[in-house]
Amino acid sequence: ELNYRLLYDAAPVGIGVSDVSGNVCSANPAMENIMGYPLEELKSLNLENIYQDREQRKQLRKQLRESKTLRNFEVQLKHKDGSVHDVLLNIDVIEQGGQPRFLTIARDITERKLAQRALAESEERYRALVEKSLVGVYLVMENKFVYCNQMVSDIFGYTTEEMIHQIRTLDTVHPDDRSLVAENLRKRESGEVESIHFSFRGLKKDG
Repeated sequence: ELNYRLLYDAAPVGIGVSDVSGNVCSANPAMENIMGYPLEELKSLNLENIYQDREQRKQLRKQLRESKTLRNFEVQLKHKDGSVHDVLLNIDVIEQGGQPRFLTIARDITERKLAQRALAESEERYRALVEKSLVGVYLVMENKFVYCNQMVSDIFGYTTEEMIHQIRTLDTVHPDDRSLVAENLRKRESGEVESIHFSFRGLKKDG
């Protein structure tokens, strides 16, 4: 029992037990850190009140009633300092003293979610910049356009859908320059060169 207690206290993830009404029975130090409350204060709270979105709590309770287990369920919980933390929960219904209890494993994923949101925002800003660029930007793979911005479509007279789904890259190149373009694309796609600069005569949709 002593070994289990040591593991419980030293666990890097939050571990807690609550009754079906949302009253905390026990919590390890990591769980206290996630919530910002010492155990005695946690016991005086009702878990219903720490959810940023009450609907998440309702969904959680519904799934536990149906399957007695919950895996990788993301919620937003209110920290004692007023901040909102993203937390990943894994919960099992157990029996303790003849009564049903919720055994919860919690991991604070706030920093990971912030990084994901920052990356998504950065990608969106980059996409907006590329889409509005005054120069043509495109991505070619195996003689096909897998991406092109509006400027490339305008240069060759095709719609973006036509560029990506209907034509091959060399269709936009003058016949006399196709061998040059094909060889340069091969070098770039194979990794033979990191970058390459060349000019060629383009072929518009109207010929």
